[in-house]
Amino acid sequence: MPIIYVAGPLLQGQTLTFEEGLENWKKTVEVADKLMQKGWTVHVPHHSLFMWDHIKKTQSREISWESWMTQDSGMIKVSQAIFFLGHSKGADAELSYALDNDMKMYTNIHDVPNVTPEDCLLRHQLPSPKPYEVESSEGNINND
Repeated sequence: MPIIYVAGPLLQGQTLTFEEGLENWKKTVEVADKLMQKGWTVHVPHHSLFMWDHIKKTQSREISWESWMTQDSGMIKVSQAIFFLGHSKGADAELSYALDNDMKMYTNIHDVPNVTPEDCLLRHQLPSPKPYEVESSEGNINND
């Protein structure tokens, strides 16, 4: 399935409060839902708001803007398109990357084409899927 990356303001370089960021998150999620209805796999970097808030409250530290941009750069590089919600330092950098790399860019939901689910792995019947085991790291979270 094609991946679309949603770029837009969130915390304005960590100058907004969690509550202000939450309003930006809500707008982004509404757009992401519409993109999903069109068949896209959607990457919403705005979900990091909740990690940022949790780390800030539980560890009394900030995660730098540069660290967030590093995280997001991995996701935009595997995306085929970008949906641009509005300007911010990060969103403008993401838009620049998208345009420099010939990604499709959208600003209006009506311009985004529907995609078909043919490539979705979960739509195919797999022969006798085997359960896999995941080793838990619980209890080891603080080990370096």
